[in-house]
Amino acid sequence: MLLPQFSLRLMFGIMTGCAVLSAILGLAIRGSAWAIAVSTAVASLAVVATVHVAMFAVVGLFSNCQGARVAGRRGEGMHNEAPPLAVRNSGRGP
Repeated sequence: MLLPQFSLRLMFGIMTGCAVLSAILGLAIRGSAWAIAVSTAVASLAVVATVHVAMFAVVGLFSNCQGARVAGRRGEGMHNEAPPLAVRNSGRGP
């Protein structure tokens, strides 16, 4: 199946969480101090998660570019080097 399956319980849980956050945001707009603090904390977590995803994407792009550049060179790169002497086969069979 191409689409993921979500249970009704999960969807009700997500809907309830969004309703609670919406109610807290409404109280924050009306000026409740604790609701402003909770709304600020939730917004801060969302910003941190967004920055984390963006930095992961940027590092992923740079690592792909660096890998292609290193692989294009002849004789360079960590996978083209000979293994250390202790790892090499001594010539005696398996």
